[in-house]
Amino acid sequence: MSATRKTIRPLWSVILADLLLTLLILGGWLMTRWISIHRMADAYQQEPLPETTVTAVSSPAPGELPAVAPPTSAPSPAEPANPPESVPETTPETTAEPLPGTEETRTPWQIRFAEQFTPEVETGEGYYTSPNVSVHVSRHTYEGREGTTVFYVADIYVARIECLRSYFAGGNEFPYTTDGMIKMSRGSGAVIAVNGDYCGLSYGGTVLRNGKFLYSDNIGNDVCLLYRDGRMECPALRRFDLADYQGENELWQVWTFGPALLDGNGRALSIEEMNRSSTSRPENPRTALGYYEPGHYCFIVADGRDGDYSAGLWLEEFAEVCALAGCAQAYNMDGGGSSMMVMNDAFVNQPSSGGRRGIPDIILIADLADPADKETEK
Repeated sequence: MSATRKTIRPLWSVILADLLLTLLILGGWLMTRWISIHRMADAYQQEPLPETTVTAVSSPAPGELPAVAPPTSAPSPAEPANPPESVPETTPETTAEPLPGTEETRTPWQIRFAEQFTPEVETGEGYYTSPNVSVHVSRHTYEGREGTTVFYVADIYVARIECLRSYFAGGNEFPYTTDGMIKMSRGSGAVIAVNGDYCGLSYGGTVLRNGKFLYSDNIGNDVCLLYRDGRMECPALRRFDLADYQGENELWQVWTFGPALLDGNGRALSIEEMNRSSTSRPENPRTALGYYEPGHYCFIVADGRDGDYSAGLWLEEFAEVCALAGCAQAYNMDGGGSSMMVMNDAFVNQPSSGGRRGIPDIILIADLADPADKETEK
C-alpha cells in the first residue's frame, strides 16, 4: 500500500494569493465609490435656465461689452452715458391687481415698487413674486480676454430690509464650520441665495449680520455696509467702530471681502482704483451683491474655470458687468469654487466645484410678511 504524498504550497504563493485577493476586493470598493461620487456630482450639476425663461445676451462686437437688462423700475442712481439696450423680458408680467392693504399698512417700498409685487405667490423657472419680494433671474454672456463667460443676474425687490438676510452654516451659528449651499438654502427658507464672504474662515474683518454685531478685527479691505434704511456703501475701513454707526440700530449687515467694484455712482472702477488689500486679478468664477437704490438689489454670479463652457472674469471685467447691469454700487464676495446661486433648492449656475464645496455663510432673500416672522438671528 503506497502512502499518498501531501503537497505543501510554498509560503510565498500563499502570501501572493492573499495579496491579489485583497487588491481585487479593494479595487471593487474603489470602483463602487467612484461611481457613487460621480453620480452625486451629476446630481449637483444643473443645466442653465432654459431660454424660455431667461435671455442670453448675444456676443458683442470686439471691444464692446454685453448689454445687460437695466432695472425695471425707476432709473438707477447713475445711468451710463450710452445706456445699453434693454434685454427683452421673457418672464411673466406682474399683475396689475393692487396689493392687499391700505397705503397706511403697506411699506414705503411696497408702494414705490408696487408693479414688482403680486398679491399672491407666483413662481416658476427663474422667477418668484409675492407681496413681499420679487426675484427674476436672467442668463447672459460676456466676451472677455480669456473667452466667453456665462453669468446670471437675479433682479431683486424687497418690501422691507429684513427680507435680505444672512445665514451661517451649522444651523445659523456664527461659523468656524461649513455646510453645503443647498442645505443652507433649505435651512434658511431662502427664495434665492448666493454665497457670502467666507466669514470666520478667512482673514478677520467685521461680521455684523441681521442687525447683530458678532466680531471685528482690523483689516485693510473694503467692507460692505447695508443699512437698515436700505442704503449700501462700500468704504475701505482699517478700523471698524460700531459707535460710528449708532450701534446696531443703523446697520443691518456688514461683510468683509471685496473689493468694491463701482464708485457708488454706477462707474466701474479700474484695477488701479480698486483697494489693493482685497484685489484678486486672474479670471475666476465671481459673486457680487449689487445695489440700485433702497429696496432694489441684485445678485450676480459668473461661472468660470471651464473653457468649454465659461472662462471666468478678471476683476475689472466683473466691475464692467456690474456697471452694465445698471448698479450704482456692487461688492465682490468670495469667488472661485464658492461662487454659487441657488433657487428653488437647485443650482442656477454651474459651480466650478460641482456644488460640493462647503461654505460658512450665504446671503439670501426670504419671503417675510413681517419682521416678527423671524427673530434677529445669531
